[in-house]
Amino acid sequence: MQATETQLRKPKSSLFIQSIKIDHGDDFKLSIVQDLPPEDKETKKLTSKYTDEPKKSFFQALKILHQTVMARCGLDDELWVNGKITSITIKETEEGINITIVSCLEFGEETQCFIKLVEENISYELKERLANLEAEIEDYIKGDRAYNQQSLF
Repeated sequence: MQATETQLRKPKSSLFIQSIKIDHGDDFKLSIVQDLPPEDKETKKLTSKYTDEPKKSFFQALKILHQTVMARCGLDDELWVNGKITSITIKETEEGINITIVSCLEFGEETQCFIKLVEENISYELKERLANLEAEIEDYIKGDRAYNQQSLF
């Protein structure tokens, strides 16, 4: 089932996410780097690392974003349907939001193919899909996981 735009969510608050790294292997890992509110004109970063399996809706949000990567990069839908996003970097500028998304497709234990989408001043569609993922991350950080447990590594 492909999600429609009406099914996309928005986060309840701004997470100030700078980057997301995802290891989809047997031992799931999620790393999130966030900007903390500035104190005395100094911006601090918070890096959080998690190992709990997210809800299915988290992976669905990644899949929706991956569909955008496939379309923008002109990738073969049949070949890249099993590709997975492994990292997202977000940078807010005066002109808008810049984003880099890396997707990986595995052909076996040793063979991988990567595609990188770099987009400046992202489109409304991409903003909406990114916001949907941020809403899932917000739930995840608050402890809403596949098994409703939390662990930091």
